[in-house]
Amino acid sequence: MKVTIPYAGLVLLVGVSNSGKTTLLNQWIEEQKILASEVISSDAYRAIVGDKEFIGWSERPKDEADSLVDEYQAISAEAFSMMDHVVEARCRLNKVTFIDATHLYPDDRKKYIALAKKHNVPAIAIVMDVPQETLLERDEQRNNPRGKRRVKQQLQTFKREKRFIKKDGFTSVYVTDGLAEIECVRRDNPLLIDVGHGIDIIGDIHGCYDEMITLLLKLGYEKNSEGLLVHPQGRVFLSLGDVMSRGPKSLQTMLFFQ
Repeated sequence: MKVTIPYAGLVLLVGVSNSGKTTLLNQWIEEQKILASEVISSDAYRAIVGDKEFIGWSERPKDEADSLVDEYQAISAEAFSMMDHVVEARCRLNKVTFIDATHLYPDDRKKYIALAKKHNVPAIAIVMDVPQETLLERDEQRNNPRGKRRVKQQLQTFKREKRFIKKDGFTSVYVTDGLAEIECVRRDNPLLIDVGHGIDIIGDIHGCYDEMITLLLKLGYEKNSEGLLVHPQGRVFLSLGDVMSRGPKSLQTMLFFQ
C-alpha cells in the first residue's frame, strides 16, 4: 500500500498499543523517507516531562494501582500539552509532522484536525487495524508489556471508533492491517514553481487596455512577428485577475489574454 505524505501538514498514526505505529515510522526513518525530527511521539514526550514513557499498574494492589494511574495521567497530560505546542509551531512553519500516539478517542483526533484547518494544512490518518492475536503476541515481546487487559480494552475502543474515523474530517485516511508493507511517497512543495527568467505580475487592469500596453512596453516587452508581446530576456506576464469591467476597453483586454 502506498501512503502519500503531504509536503506540509499532520499525519496521525491511529491504533492500539503494539499495532506497529512506532515500528513503521522507524522503518521510514531508516529508509530515509522521513526525518527523525518530523516524528512527535507521546512515549518520548512522557519521558521528557516525567522520566517515564510507560507506567504499569496491572497486578498491583488497588491503592498502589490508583496512585500509578494518577501519576501516568498527570505525566500524559503534560506530555500532550508540550506536544501540541511543538505540533502547532511546525504547522506555522509549514512542516509535516507525524504524531505517534494511539488517537483512539474522537477528541484526540479532532483537536489535530482543527489545528490543521487553523493553519491551512492537510491532516491525514494512517489507521493500523491489527488482529488481537497479533497485538497480544507483540505485547509479550515488549520490554514493558502493556498487559492483556489493557490491550483488549484499547482494542474494544478502537473497534467502536474505527467506523467513525473516515467521518472525522481527515483529508485522507489509509487503513492497513499493520502486516502488509506500506510505502511512503512524499509530495513536493506545490508552492514552489520554476519561474524561469522571471515573472511580471499585475492585477486590477479593469479594462484599461491602453494603460496595460504602455506598462508592458515600459517593462521591456516587444511585439514579435506574430504581433504578440514577448520579453527579450524571457520574462512572462501574469495577471492576477480583474481584467474586465469599469475601464473603456474590457472586451479588447479580455481578448488580449486569450
